[in-house]
Amino acid sequence: MTGPGEAKKMTTRPEGKEAVKKVGEQAKPSALQLLSPSYLLFFPFCFTYLWVAVEPNLLYYCRGTILPDVPQFVTGWSFLRDCLALPGGLVTYVSGFLSQGYYNAWLGAAIITLTAFYLAKLTRRHLAIICFARASTASTLPAVALLLVYCRYEEPMPICLAELLGLLLSLVFEKLPMRPGPIRTVAGCVLATAGFCLGGGATFLVFATMAAIHALAGALPIPNRPLDSIKIRKQRVLWQLLVLLVAAGIAWVLAEYVFLIPASQAFMIHTPFSSPVTIGMKGFPKVLTILMYVLPPALATIALIGRILFGRRGRKPAAVLRKAKGKDRHGPAPRRRLSLAILWRVTVAALPLVLLAAGLYLDRDSRRKPFVLSNYYSRRGQWNEILELSRRLPKGENNVYVNHDINRALYHTGRLPYDMFRYPQAIPGLLLTHEQRESDLTQLKLCDIFLELGHVNMAEKLASELLAIKSHFGPAVEKLAWISIIKGYPETARVYLNALRKD
Repeated sequence: MTGPGEAKKMTTRPEGKEAVKKVGEQAKPSALQLLSPSYLLFFPFCFTYLWVAVEPNLLYYCRGTILPDVPQFVTGWSFLRDCLALPGGLVTYVSGFLSQGYYNAWLGAAIITLTAFYLAKLTRRHLAIICFARASTASTLPAVALLLVYCRYEEPMPICLAELLGLLLSLVFEKLPMRPGPIRTVAGCVLATAGFCLGGGATFLVFATMAAIHALAGALPIPNRPLDSIKIRKQRVLWQLLVLLVAAGIAWVLAEYVFLIPASQAFMIHTPFSSPVTIGMKGFPKVLTILMYVLPPALATIALIGRILFGRRGRKPAAVLRKAKGKDRHGPAPRRRLSLAILWRVTVAALPLVLLAAGLYLDRDSRRKPFVLSNYYSRRGQWNEILELSRRLPKGENNVYVNHDINRALYHTGRLPYDMFRYPQAIPGLLLTHEQRESDLTQLKLCDIFLELGHVNMAEKLASELLAIKSHFGPAVEKLAWISIIKGYPETARVYLNALRKD
């Protein structure tokens, strides 16, 4: 026989456990719920647009010529060793490796979209730690800037990877299960030093900025958590700032005495303010690249200021349950409020696409894609496609390089004596004499035309200069291999071809 109290205990305990289990199951998000509506709408559209409209395979043929200072890539230990000899070498190596995927348009679009996705995802994780409302929508802003830069046929991948590494290391440091103290300080210094060696100054600056923001956020009371004492919160801030000071000193010593470069130069590696990939950028793409780099720390700073000024109301599960308990589940739902909520969610989810469309409209350039498309066709010897492209060019607008490619296409199709003056002509377009100092694109195109006209020695001179200036430049190695075959030097040609195998 059991008493009424024991019977009550026996009946209530299992129910309590089942209730806790159900609450836990409801609190655990699924893989689909981890992606916000903004992500589900924005990134598939970006992948499709990049694949169909931008065509990253055009960007592949811009590397080294139209984009002269983007990282190159070859296989082998010697190239990797040369990259690791400078701060940020791993980011340089990986960005050069990923750019090889641009050869296929769909693969290049997937690489760019995944990079933008992880940039948004890491930004969102940082904003969530600071309790930033609408973090999923705000976190897509750096991704929008990144995609707009790629739509201009620029290559910000080294800057973006360095920023991603800084965001990842600072997130790992924030999530370390350690109390503020010497052990956590050592771990933070190791992470910051690794970021400096692998990603350069860009990674270190992002790590330091995010760590400082989280240190200040740690001094504030966290919603729905027991309040720490003021002394503990001050210690947390001081230990975090000590990490940054010690890590900055270690990075300075490594730059001056290990990598043998000035510390001021080392701390600017892969930043958009002094990176080689931003030197040739025009105003709007350069501003977008800077925005891509500074937006995650800026958004985190705004979130921190908002939390200081306005705070954040925590959820009240008990009040919500009491409110829901008094309602009839089978009663009619308020349709107006539901429709307004759905409209607001759709508007917020579509905001990144609206910003992307506005950026494309404001920065529209009818000459940019024909320029890179003409370069793509000429590198592949598709002369009929160049002539077809010339009929679709905007009237009254001309490009010297496109004019040069059109003349070469007329020459190869046997139509130069008959149809030359049916197309707009510019005297510098014949031998590209419009520049006081020849660019890499000019030298490569002149190397091709001299080789076609039989001026083999002049073509060899230009290809050798390109190879001396830009080591591991595949097109220059290929030209030198052909020239060696033409001159009857098979052993020399074999040396160039063996080097070309690593590209």
